Amino acid sequence: MLLAADLVQYWTHRAFTRSRFLVALPRVHHSAEHMDWMAGSRLHMFELITTRVSDLGVLYLLGFLRERG
Repeated sequence: MLLAADLVQYWTHRAFTRSRFLVALPRVHHSAEHMDWMAGSRLHMFELITTRVSDLGVLYLLGFLRERG
C-alpha cells in the first residue's frame, strides 16, 4: 500500500513539474528557502487535491480501501 501510494505521488508530482501548464504549481514547495521537513508539505491547493484523489483512487482500485466483511 505504501509503495503504491508513493509511486502515485511521485508520478503525479513529476507530471506537474513536466507540464508547461502546471509547472507553476509545484513551485510553491520548491520555493522554500530552507529545506526542512515542512518544505514537502507546502502545496498549491490544486496540486494537493489532485495528488490525494489520485492516491486514494489507485489505493481503492487495488482493493486497499474497500470495506471487508
